[in-house]
Amino acid sequence: MQDAWRLANENAHRQLLRILNGGGPVVSTTGGEVVLDLSALVTALAGDVGLGQKVSGALPPNTGKLTIMRANQLKTAQDVAKGIRHLSIISAIVAFVLYALAIFLARGPRRRLTLRTTGWCFFGVGLFCLLVRRIGGDWIVDGLVRADSVKPAAHDTWNIATGLLRAISLAFVIYGLVIVAAAWLAGPTRSAQAVRRACAPSMRDHPARVYAVVGFAYLLVLLWGPTPALRHIVPILIIAALIVLGVELLRRQAAREFPDAQAGDATANLRAWWAARRGHPAPDAGNGHVRDLERLASLRDTGALTDEEYATEKGLLLKS
Repeated sequence: MQDAWRLANENAHRQLLRILNGGGPVVSTTGGEVVLDLSALVTALAGDVGLGQKVSGALPPNTGKLTIMRANQLKTAQDVAKGIRHLSIISAIVAFVLYALAIFLARGPRRRLTLRTTGWCFFGVGLFCLLVRRIGGDWIVDGLVRADSVKPAAHDTWNIATGLLRAISLAFVIYGLVIVAAAWLAGPTRSAQAVRRACAPSMRDHPARVYAVVGFAYLLVLLWGPTPALRHIVPILIIAALIVLGVELLRRQAAREFPDAQAGDATANLRAWWAARRGHPAPDAGNGHVRDLERLASLRDTGALTDEEYATEKGLLLKS
């Protein structure tokens, strides 16, 4: 019974949205009124009891047609729905434009920090909406429903009605974490530098292969479709363009920082680190520190690192 109730609410929710968008074959808005046509159901029931031909010929034409909403009520509901839809679209566009403008206006290292802050904002907004949906649902259901036996059905109704909000909130959480990871990957931390150093040879010598791998991974994500934006063509193209831009910026940064990086350097550095951890430093460990110091100095001279960041990274490098 609970599954039937949940399925009925899901169908009712879809039909309500269809009504607000102009109606459909079962629930029409002809003449400005919402009419539910149950004539097929009446004919089927008559056939089940053996009165199919007699009943179908004797019933008046309007049998089974229920008027749910009048013209003035439908117009008000549709106007409210259109207003909410337009307001949500305009608000989303303005918010994204402001985030992009903030990132564009930032200069030097502050651009990466602004990008990271934007990612955390996305994550925070999504998490906040999920908490509001959860806490608000409990508060609304407890306030409207007194019988404990009815509360599970009321919770199902709330979850169905706010399903789109949950999907968008999860999308914000996922996108926020992706943006934060991208900002980290472009940052001055030793782990991010190690990743860029390991990827530099492939990005420099085989860019087509890199784009092919990234494109294949994106196609797998599209087949999965974890967020609503990945099921519509315009957001898919926008996200694809942002991915291409991010890969190209990362490729240029890695090539600028590690022009002499070769395939196999990452494995050699990992072996040297493991040998140092076991108390047997590799012979070229000192030369590696010199190269790292020279690279940090170059980043400071080009403005990629501030004096404070340079001093911090240099101290960590000398302690290692």
